[in-house]
Amino acid sequence: MKQIYYLFFVGAFSLGNMGCSNSSPVKKSSDSPNIIFILADDLGFGDLACYGHPYAKTPHLDQLADEGIMLTRAYSAGIVCAPSRQAFMTGKYPVTHQNNADESGFDDETTITDLLSAKGYLTGHFGKWHMGKKGLLSDPPYGIKVIGKERGKRQGPEGKDVEIFSEAITFINSAVDDQPFYLNIWTRATHFPITDIPAFSSLFDSVAVDENYFSSSFRREKIQKVKAAGLSIDSLMRRYLAEVYALDYQVGRIMKALDDAGLQENTIIIFASDQGPAEIDLDSQDKEERYSSLGSSGTLRGGKKGTLEGGIRIPFIVRWPERIPIGRLDSTSVFSGVDYLPTLCKLAGINFDEGQISGIDRSSVWLGAPSARKEPLFWKTAISSPSTTILEGSWKFTEINKKEHYLYNLETDPTEQINLSKQYPEKLNSLSEQIQAWENENIK
Repeated sequence: MKQIYYLFFVGAFSLGNMGCSNSSPVKKSSDSPNIIFILADDLGFGDLACYGHPYAKTPHLDQLADEGIMLTRAYSAGIVCAPSRQAFMTGKYPVTHQNNADESGFDDETTITDLLSAKGYLTGHFGKWHMGKKGLLSDPPYGIKVIGKERGKRQGPEGKDVEIFSEAITFINSAVDDQPFYLNIWTRATHFPITDIPAFSSLFDSVAVDENYFSSSFRREKIQKVKAAGLSIDSLMRRYLAEVYALDYQVGRIMKALDDAGLQENTIIIFASDQGPAEIDLDSQDKEERYSSLGSSGTLRGGKKGTLEGGIRIPFIVRWPERIPIGRLDSTSVFSGVDYLPTLCKLAGINFDEGQISGIDRSSVWLGAPSARKEPLFWKTAISSPSTTILEGSWKFTEINKKEHYLYNLETDPTEQINLSKQYPEKLNSLSEQIQAWENENIK
């Protein structure tokens, strides 16, 4: 059995093979693969067992990684939900769209579902929306033919996403032999509130948190806050682990549905998160539900709403038995949410106007050929104060209010501890000029 090791916490954790189940006869194989995009909400880079969490149990997602490719340098294009989702759908940086994607959507943009629908795909979406009020959008919105019912915060015995996945399975089972499908499954896990899940909570009764397994930033930003509130870190960690396990359990239902239908060989499953883990809300009235937001970025600093690596680095797994070599771990290739659309278009044989998007085709990376990303990545945010971030190779530079400068070399300083802005003024100036040029081109 092959063993893979990767360092995320204070120590190394095995990423060994989980083993493959027996395959059912393939129902169909064509040049147009089925595509399922499972997007978790606020799931941290270090929250899965295969990404190094010391206590998480995620057997199905571990199996997906074991049977496909797992990226460790994948990035969201936004720092909160709606912008990140907009980038996945359009292949464009959120800043290029002037309106609030959550409220007004982006109906004037061409989306991946528009393109796939035009090619004959049956398109579906179940779960969280965050892409504008449907009454303000075209019909069908973004070329999505089947849209599931909006779900509230109701929690079932197996978690908050049971009905979402049940609808998705019905969609899969309705697929016909001669029509490929594209399916968004956008979960509400692991967004707060984090409540008890009776079916799975007992699996983690023995967990006693060893703080040394976690980074100093996690101890400071999560563990110490929980203790200061007079709550049990063991109890809240168990609750969060059950939430992650419930998500994994639902992913397992999708995998079984594909196996039962004989669709697994020519179906691409993509699993990712929309951004890093949420912070703990000190002002929350229901402390146990909000203080249970114990998502981890592994050894990385930061989380949701920020552009430190922990806020924008996301878990990213792709399985496609027909084309992707099994058991690939790519820790070097940079992939962004804006690359999602052009990459899928390449794999599905769809032509599109490359000059109208921000992303680039990274299908070769998914298919097992690591490569450097030649173009830099950018983030623009104004949640706390106006800032712009650029990532070029191993260099990462952030300008805040055009006055504060933070320059990091991720190759030598992956946890972004050492600000090199004064030591490398030429690099700082070069990256600053690229930021200015990018803003001039993209911000209207």
